[in-house]
Amino acid sequence: MKTISTLILLMCTLTLGAQNFTFDQITNFISSGDDKTEFSDPENLFGFKGELYFTVSKKVGFDSHIYLAKLTADNNIETLHLLNNGQRDYAFYQASVGNRLFVTKQNNTVTELWWTEDLNTFSKIESPFVGKAVTTPANFQTLDGNLYYTATYSDYSTGLFSCNASNLSIKFISKHTAVTNIESLNNNIYYGYTDYFDDDGDGYADRVDFAIVYYNLTDGETKLNDDNYAAGTIASANFIKYNKALYFSGYTADTGYELFSYDGNNIKLIKDIVAGSGNSLPQNMVIVDNMLYFYTVDNRNMQLHKYNASNEDFTTCTFNAPKESYDKYVCAFKNHFFSNGYGSDYGHELFAYKDKSTKAFDINPKASSWSKSSSNPHSLKTIGDNLWFVAKIGSNSNIYKLYEDNSTSIDNSFNDSKVDFSIAPNPATTYFNVVLEKSDVNGIVNVFDLSGNIVLSQKISTQNTKVDTQILRSGLYVVQLYTDSGSYTQKLKIK
Repeated sequence: MKTISTLILLMCTLTLGAQNFTFDQITNFISSGDDKTEFSDPENLFGFKGELYFTVSKKVGFDSHIYLAKLTADNNIETLHLLNNGQRDYAFYQASVGNRLFVTKQNNTVTELWWTEDLNTFSKIESPFVGKAVTTPANFQTLDGNLYYTATYSDYSTGLFSCNASNLSIKFISKHTAVTNIESLNNNIYYGYTDYFDDDGDGYADRVDFAIVYYNLTDGETKLNDDNYAAGTIASANFIKYNKALYFSGYTADTGYELFSYDGNNIKLIKDIVAGSGNSLPQNMVIVDNMLYFYTVDNRNMQLHKYNASNEDFTTCTFNAPKESYDKYVCAFKNHFFSNGYGSDYGHELFAYKDKSTKAFDINPKASSWSKSSSNPHSLKTIGDNLWFVAKIGSNSNIYKLYEDNSTSIDNSFNDSKVDFSIAPNPATTYFNVVLEKSDVNGIVNVFDLSGNIVLSQKISTQNTKVDTQILRSGLYVVQLYTDSGSYTQKLKIK
């Protein structure tokens, strides 16, 4: 176990409706250059026993080794366990059942299922299928003290398995050409499968069987409704539990891929969003304030929708949808829908939506009126009162924390030295004054955006100097005064 020092670097507060949200940059990983840190590229954020865990990468020669890491209470990083020693085709999955955490770990070229309780000792779960290559566990889901997951056979077909979290026994459930989208509901495990059949032995599929099925210990595997409704195979987040029913991207010849529900008795078409046999491909589903939010795709354009099952109200939202979408890019937090979104003035940044109101969190602000940059937030995860995510500025990916902050004052507690100057007004609109405590100080004031770019610079030779800010966009900036006696920092907000 290794501890790496890290720190909170930046803070920005934005208001959405009656709520103020603040985001902090928590880590300071640097992936290249002279200041390169030993570990970098955090990914796969998740919570376990109320704490934040994630994966980090360590460059060893030409290979990248993947480690499991933890954020400590004092915002340091503990690297806990090596998960992958540079082999390709490794994907990290995790799920917790009770006090046990299950993860995928790659040993040489084989990815297998491992478990731990104390995050110090990891043990491999031995497969009972002697003589059969069953590896690459994925698509973790939990129900009634069991971990359900898919694994791959040597013939590239997919099996569905369960692992008892108490005695670690593995049970085979079914085998298909492909198994996707596992979800638990009403003591059943739901999943989609696809089977290809080569009837004449020519090496090509003559028949395709696809369906959504459910599994329980009593009845085994049961199809929902013959072959009429297929599980969506476009995105990995096409199943979700909502309002005591299973909602999913289903397919019929008449509708194409659209939004359906299953309440345990009947399958219901919620809406044929792209009328006729066209596909809307519902995906990235998340429940916010007891409403179902999801994206659809129309001519490669993402569109956000919400559905209220209590009154069957369906709404297409005016929202800065991203150019493309994945399940790690959406999250529910404080009754808001959060997502990686796209705006012509921002690029791909973090956006929030509630009650027809949208707010952008410009983590990597553009440096001028003619340029834009993206931080591409992803791996969004709500843990307690915080929304955690990964964002990238330049070549450096770091972990950020967003939380509700009802304080309206501007806190300059992060100043790096005794404050020898003040800023007024702050927040500012078109200008601010730099007021020095001494009249005989010469220096330079630089204004930085949150990505560290200098957006304004002005010489200081009087005790009160006006700085024009009309070229700056609304947001948070850092003002740094350089003098013969040192440098001094203040935080500036532009309204």
